[in-house]
Amino acid sequence: MSVKSIQVIDRAVDILNYLAEHNELGVTELGTLLKLHKSTVHRILVTLEERSIVEKNLETGKYRLGIGMFRIGAKMIKRFDINNKVRPHMVELVNKIDQTVYFSLFKDGRAFITEIVESNKAIRMSGVIGSEAPLHAWATGKILLANYSNVLEALKDVELKSFTNKTITEYSKLKDHIKQVKENGYALDIEEWEENMICIAFPVNDYTTKVIGSLHIAISKTTWKDKKEMDFLKDELQKTARIISKTLGYIETWK
Repeated sequence: MSVKSIQVIDRAVDILNYLAEHNELGVTELGTLLKLHKSTVHRILVTLEERSIVEKNLETGKYRLGIGMFRIGAKMIKRFDINNKVRPHMVELVNKIDQTVYFSLFKDGRAFITEIVESNKAIRMSGVIGSEAPLHAWATGKILLANYSNVLEALKDVELKSFTNKTITEYSKLKDHIKQVKENGYALDIEEWEENMICIAFPVNDYTTKVIGSLHIAISKTTWKDKKEMDFLKDELQKTARIISKTLGYIETWK
């Protein structure tokens, strides 16, 4: 395959990404975004249109994703096993940090552990695959609350049970805490769910751009007090969460 043909494919993928983000775009708009001549953009669009990957809106003269793209996406989703996509990256992370790693999925305002890759270290939280914990007392639950305001709002009239003397049990304090979680981009629970256990969680997005789960680890108080080790663990956990998000189709930035 020639360098030229690879470049054409790269440009075509960029066009599809922009159409997915903006819904409809004209040739001139795409040319400006891609820094390409209009004739180049038009040739690519015509080819994609012939395969029904894009279609032209006859009223506006602009292009949008076509039914062919939908068919491809539907087939992909049908055979998409999230855990099979996630696990290899979790294994790689465990080998790097020597800590047990957990992956949880969000569904209907609840967070469930769906995958665990264990390390040789004894420290681990009590959760098993399929289990869940109270959202207000769990790092993963806080990730959910930070990204689904309706779920957070629903806790306003619910008793926030105390599990340790560090559990947040007042809704106003929880709301302020979740605001900080959203600003930080990650969540902590410091002995809020289990004593002598600190959990760190980072969000995982998918192709819809929504946060659909989280990646988290549980560490000891000794590790928590080691700033250098903590910085290392947070950096590696964040990197892997981003890699998993990309694997699930999430695109952070456009070219």
